[in-house]
Amino acid sequence: MDLSELERRIASLEHSLDSWESCLTFFTLLVVIGLIFEYWHEIKEIFDRLPKKEKLEWKHKFAVLGAFLVTVGVAGELYVEFKASGIQTDLRIANNAEFTALGKLTSNAQTSADQAADAASRAGASANIARKDASDAASLALIAHQEADSARKSIKEASDELSLLRTDSQKLEAEANKTKSDLIDLAVCNAPRVIRGFRIGGGKMGQSYVDPLLPMAGQVVFIEVLPDAEARRAALSIAGTLVDAKWNVQKPLRFVDGLSDGVRVQTSAASLLSENSQIPNLSGGLHAWDVAEKLVDFLHSHNWRARRGLAVDANGKIIRDPKILPEGAIRIQIGLYPPAIYVSPPGMKAFDARMEESKQAREKFEAEEERRQLSGMPPVVRERLEKEQQQRQGIIKKEMSNVNGPCQVLNPLF
Repeated sequence: MDLSELERRIASLEHSLDSWESCLTFFTLLVVIGLIFEYWHEIKEIFDRLPKKEKLEWKHKFAVLGAFLVTVGVAGELYVEFKASGIQTDLRIANNAEFTALGKLTSNAQTSADQAADAASRAGASANIARKDASDAASLALIAHQEADSARKSIKEASDELSLLRTDSQKLEAEANKTKSDLIDLAVCNAPRVIRGFRIGGGKMGQSYVDPLLPMAGQVVFIEVLPDAEARRAALSIAGTLVDAKWNVQKPLRFVDGLSDGVRVQTSAASLLSENSQIPNLSGGLHAWDVAEKLVDFLHSHNWRARRGLAVDANGKIIRDPKILPEGAIRIQIGLYPPAIYVSPPGMKAFDARMEESKQAREKFEAEEERRQLSGMPPVVRERLEKEQQQRQGIIKKEMSNVNGPCQVLNPLF
């Protein structure tokens, strides 16, 4: 029996029940009316005796009471049946509404179940497709993994080759820089000893090639030159430069044989004792020494190889005679163009190797001795000594520059 047929069956039974309930009410009403008719005579008789104050027998009293109770009971039963019928009707309506709602829910549930079954079917189909796609993706992933491994190997090989190329490139770049530096040194060491004059702009804001020398204007200078064409040209060039800087260049230039190679800027040395046996005044000599240092720096800036020192005679003895070189004056000696050994000859190979070993051993000993001396000192003292040592190294480096000049040979012996 389906749901619609069941609903029709229930509706028919409810209609039949309503009919029988109406009949029950009707017949109960007839009973009430019948009881009223049955006991009306006795009740009327009792009420007629009441005004006459006649004494009623007990059987009349019980008869009246029974009739009253029966009539009221039947009437109450009729009322209760009427109310119960209304409540039962409402209950059936509520049950029908509930049944209808349950039917709708059942229908919706059936529909949802059908939809869920359809969705499950579609999901199953999608799952099958997804499994197939996943299988295909796994195969593709395996292929991609293999290709990635191959690519990583290729990248590693390429990276290794690139590292080798980069290393070779760095080596080539270092060699190129070394060659460039060597060529520059070669050009510097073979550059002519001339000082080119220039002036940029005019007035106080102008710039001249002799600006570094102008603060020492008036400085007395003696120039001695070896009888050689190139040395004479160098002497005339520096003399013209100092004249432009307003230095007091003594004339004429002196030609002297036996001068050392290169340029030497010399200062006078004061006598050990003055005429009255007092300690001499060294201020003029110290000033000349400072001026000589600035002049050497100026010559280095033009790629001249020059060094500073005290004036000496042909025998190498320090000159202290103011008649030869007055105190505070400077003497410039210009010899031959200084030679530079670029490549050590095969015959000097053993000597060069020995000198390099001695140099490394000396540097190692000095470094270890320095660490040993500083290790046991307090931090403050050690820091001060380290600063002093850095200053000394700077002075030594500058003095070596004064000796060697800007020309750095490609393979020096020392």
